[in-house]
Amino acid sequence: MKRVVAMCVGGIAVLCAAALARQEPRPALTGKSVTDLAWMSGVWMSEQGKGPRYEEHWMMPAGGVMIGMSRMATSERTMFFEFLRIAQTKEGSIVYYAMPMGRGEPTPFTLTGLDSTKAVFENPAHDDPKVITYTLDGDLLTAVTEGEKNGKPTRNVFAMKRAGK
Repeated sequence: MKRVVAMCVGGIAVLCAAALARQEPRPALTGKSVTDLAWMSGVWMSEQGKGPRYEEHWMMPAGGVMIGMSRMATSERTMFFEFLRIAQTKEGSIVYYAMPMGRGEPTPFTLTGLDSTKAVFENPAHDDPKVITYTLDGDLLTAVTEGEKNGKPTRNVFAMKRAGK
């Protein structure tokens, strides 16, 4: 009997640990507006250094939409680009749409966290990224993407300064 109880307790502990380890998607924020993300607007560029330059361009919110694009390039070639859009849905949530290399249907990421300097967008059904976080600190905009590739976690950090500053 003691062995059965111990096995049950052990099984419950394993299930609880697995449930806690699995991150549940946060609900979409409502009651917010695309204009609450105006702090992301502008031209943002990474430091050139030896590697390619990463940049994002975000237009000011207008008509419930922000339009953007990103590009990673050297002086010789463009390695990656992406068309971006942040829009308010009929249901009231805010969604970030990414279209890598301008191909296919845009991938949606729902706004799940927002304050005056940080925005979190999530799509737990997508592989990489699952989460996109933007943080503003003065004239530094940092974009962090987190996901999973080939069963392993991924994390990319893009630190960009406001162009012209």
